[in-house]
Amino acid sequence: MTKRILLLTDSLSLPRSKPEFCSLDKTYPELLRRANNFVCNIAIGGASSTDLLKQIFYFEGMTFDYIFIQSGIVDCTPRFLKRTELKVLRSIPIFGNNIIGILNKQWIRNIRNITYTTPKKYKENIQKFIDGFPNQKVYFIGILPGNIAYEQSVKNITKRINQYNSILKNSGNYISMENIPKEGIMSDHHHLTEVGHAYIFETINKMIN
Repeated sequence: MTKRILLLTDSLSLPRSKPEFCSLDKTYPELLRRANNFVCNIAIGGASSTDLLKQIFYFEGMTFDYIFIQSGIVDCTPRFLKRTELKVLRSIPIFGNNIIGILNKQWIRNIRNITYTTPKKYKENIQKFIDGFPNQKVYFIGILPGNIAYEQSVKNITKRINQYNSILKNSGNYISMENIPKEGIMSDHHHLTEVGHAYIFETINKMIN
């Protein structure tokens, strides 16, 4: 039986050429579609949960059998600049990029302790996703787990991931990624390989069937 599925995600559901290659036909939205489901995938690279919430407007009055939200790594990652600061600097040719390079240091991240979305705001956003689709099944795909290499490049990322995943767990409809195979995560530590896409597809497909 065909299932009507809506996906709201950041770049994790999209194909990629870097740092490793993953073609469109190997992504989990396409795998779900080929399994005879109706799939509407709204994916925005670099989107926070706040960005994705703005997309709910376009689906008011529509009904889906399942709604899956995959958002969190953009929200929780420690930053050295706020989005507004980064935007201003990038608008200044050459000089701005030089300043960004100078400021992109771990000790500055530690001092500023910035995330694009605070835990409180993230929790509010998760509830808004649920409220935005009344009487429908809304599920949250967990943030991919951290590892030693990721921690070495971005200090405290594992702590942040666990903190924000705890918020997702409390939503009641949480799909854990804790057991995703290591080879399912690209070398940048937060995007999916073909193996990772297959893992999410199999997890969702088993659940909805």
